[in-house]
Amino acid sequence: MSEYRYMCPKCGRYTEYNPERHGLCISCFMKKHKQKIDEKIKVSVVVCVGCNRLKYGKEWFDNSADNFRRILTFLIRKTSLRIYDFVISRVDEELLSGLRELKKVFIPISINIATGSSIMKYVEVIIHKALCDICSRKDSGKYYESIMHLRFSRDISEYIQEITTRFIESTWKNLDKYETVDIKREGKKGIVIRWSNRKIAKDFLRFLKEKFSVIIIKQYKEHIDIHGIKGKNRSLTVDKYILRIINP
Repeated sequence: MSEYRYMCPKCGRYTEYNPERHGLCISCFMKKHKQKIDEKIKVSVVVCVGCNRLKYGKEWFDNSADNFRRILTFLIRKTSLRIYDFVISRVDEELLSGLRELKKVFIPISINIATGSSIMKYVEVIIHKALCDICSRKDSGKYYESIMHLRFSRDISEYIQEITTRFIESTWKNLDKYETVDIKREGKKGIVIRWSNRKIAKDFLRFLKEKFSVIIIKQYKEHIDIHGIKGKNRSLTVDKYILRIINP
């Protein structure tokens, strides 16, 4: 069984159906309309300054080459290039990883201007910065994946605060996305630490075990609902610990 392929109703060439060309192939459409490509093609994308994710419409997407190419295709099809068939050239992964640090980038695309003929054009992509829903909650202190209650004797209180600060400072230097930590005193012999990232919390627990005898008095998980700003709820599991630290 042969595969169906669309043909231009004017010349009979196989082509991609494009409603902006009223079904014509690019050659027939250009012969009829003789449109020119704008000198500058600009689009804009929104990037989260916290985690580098990309926004399209109301949704946030991981900043992968496929997602970037897909979003860019949607945006270009809203410009004067919508009548053309085009291919976005390979997107550099290193460029994507640092997108939130940039103001704009130029992405090469190959534009089919006639049957069998194409030109290379650079699309200017303006970078707008924002915080996604999750990073916004982290920034406001309303998002935590792990909560630790630390109990210890008064004689090591100052030392615990010192090494906790040291751990946070060294860890935060190497983060590639936005995270927060909140530390509050809890009575005279304890502190509570809220971490926005459970992996960092587990790393901190291992860090403590290297320096002290740590007794896990209680460890459990609590399921909570996060209410999104657009009315969408998201379930989150919070790791909770009650720890007693003993100076060896």
